[in-house]
Amino acid sequence: ETTRVRLALLSAPELAARTQLAFFDRMQSRPHPVREHRDMLRSGLIRTDHASLSLEMKTNGEFVGLTSGLSLLIWRAGQKRAVLISSQPTEDHPEQRVRGLRGQLHPGDMLLMLPGRLTGAEWREIGELLKSAGNRAPLDVLQERLGTWLDYRNLGRALLLRQNTD
Repeated sequence: ETTRVRLALLSAPELAARTQLAFFDRMQSRPHPVREHRDMLRSGLIRTDHASLSLEMKTNGEFVGLTSGLSLLIWRAGQKRAVLISSQPTEDHPEQRVRGLRGQLHPGDMLLMLPGRLTGAEWREIGELLKSAGNRAPLDVLQERLGTWLDYRNLGRALLLRQNTD
């Protein structure tokens, strides 16, 4: 029985195929993908300005991960609020490019991973979009709405995960 899922993402237009293959090979073949991801960032195999993610999530919603160059939103369905996590540098923290992730999704909660850095207004729009969809909206409806919004904003693609409500 599967008790966890692992996700790995690496995105940068100039990456050589061998770098991508090395990244995914290590993510797949090693017992601790998050630790491997951190080691690859430290060794320079992948750079912190590339969008990268390693995430391991258990069926009970517990997750651990590492991200660089992505913005994340955890939507707390029961509280109808969002927690924002950005690995983008800011004026106050120019060195901030890598963020560790640890937490638990509860039934109906969603984890949304977006490319790049978003403005406060864009985050509010996403929050309103999620709130208007409701806690039990089918995942395909949410994906369609987010896809339309991302296309409108010309921001690229996102990854949306939702903890089962069963």
